[in-house]
Amino acid sequence: MEFVETSNSELNNEIVLPDKFDENNCLLIPVQPALINSESVSIFAVNQDFNPKEEFHITIIGNKNIVSELTDKIEEFNPDQQIEFKNKLSGLTQLLGNITFIDEYYLVKKNYETEEGNEERQSIIQKVNVEGIDDFYKEFTSLTGIDLGTLFPHVTLFTKGNKPTSSKGIGIASLESFNILEHHAINL
Repeated sequence: MEFVETSNSELNNEIVLPDKFDENNCLLIPVQPALINSESVSIFAVNQDFNPKEEFHITIIGNKNIVSELTDKIEEFNPDQQIEFKNKLSGLTQLLGNITFIDEYYLVKKNYETEEGNEERQSIIQKVNVEGIDDFYKEFTSLTGIDLGTLFPHVTLFTKGNKPTSSKGIGIASLESFNILEHHAINL
């Protein structure tokens, strides 16, 4: 996969922010591959036998525990209240603004215990800034009562591991979860 050099002003004009949560109660910002500015990290990744992701996104709400808690909260309401609550959630997306890709890359590792044995996953991620995300999280917590921790917006660029499912990458919901994982900065 080849990555195209782009400027931040071009990036902000190309990313379309979602206006609602998806059917699984997740909120992901899709990112077109051409917007990923990672020629130097691409060389590093290929030399380390990483595979490029087939799709790119920035997860705003997607951690399975958070999504499960949110789904339980929604199911507490009757159908009309559910629609109203989901509309309020979707309204929070208006708080999100420009996306800025930061020249800060990390190699992250995590082991998963599965029925088939140990699965080792590795990901190369790029940190991003999402304008308005602090306000979004504050309002989300106020509306739902769900604490999201300290934000850590990023996009996963490359993955590798010892199982076919390793291409999923590693779920990193917060700065706290990132700090628990084995990781180190990639100096390019």
